[in-house]
Amino acid sequence: MKEKFGTFVGVVLLAAIFCGIVYLTLFKRNTEPEVYSEINVKGNHILPTIDYIANSNLDDLKEISGLSLQEIKTRIENHPYLLNAEVHSDGNGAVVIRVYEKEIIAVLLAGSEPYLITEKFDLISMNKNSDISNLPVISNANLSEEDINYNNIKNPQLICAFKIIDAAKFVGDKMYNDLAEINLRDGGDVILKFSGVRFPVILGKGCEGEKILVLSSIWNGIKNNDELFDNCNYVDLRFSNKIFIGNPATTDISG
Repeated sequence: MKEKFGTFVGVVLLAAIFCGIVYLTLFKRNTEPEVYSEINVKGNHILPTIDYIANSNLDDLKEISGLSLQEIKTRIENHPYLLNAEVHSDGNGAVVIRVYEKEIIAVLLAGSEPYLITEKFDLISMNKNSDISNLPVISNANLSEEDINYNNIKNPQLICAFKIIDAAKFVGDKMYNDLAEINLRDGGDVILKFSGVRFPVILGKGCEGEKILVLSSIWNGIKNNDELFDNCNYVDLRFSNKIFIGNPATTDISG
């Protein structure tokens, strides 16, 4: 009987020791704040890591060591460029943040400031170190100060610009990647400018998708500077299914 009792006590004591170790491992350690030596940001394309960290007030390592991972996540997700973020510790003193940026469609020149415009027509003030090298510029969109302050704009001119961008993507990366500017001319005839092309393309109004498809049929000739375009000063696509190549003296393309 005594042997059984002794065995029982031993089992209980062993279980208590085991539970104590588990508690110290899982709970006691978590009560001690982790000291972070660096922050790594992944998945960013528009803004450099250093700017995301500074703009989110995460550049003071001594301060962030007192923050929980959830608090760090909240700070980074407040950045206007981001949809959301995932945050975790690598266990070696580094905070790893994977960011998911909003889909930026273009740079919008509105008033005296450049903005980024998203696929949902949201306006975002542009940080100075933003990488906009692959984005077309939309100009002269006929926006009022009230429109800009509203931060979400879906007027007919911007819808037109989005259709042009979508059509350029559809016909191929070559044309889209070269699309430099969409000049909406405050509701007038739309004019396009392309990188590496010395003359403008007058798109006119309406049927944006069809006109971009027509333009794609001569795109290689334009880019290769074929003989047809040697003396070309503009390409005019204002007339249905017709391409005019001529001198800008005969057409008002200013603005």
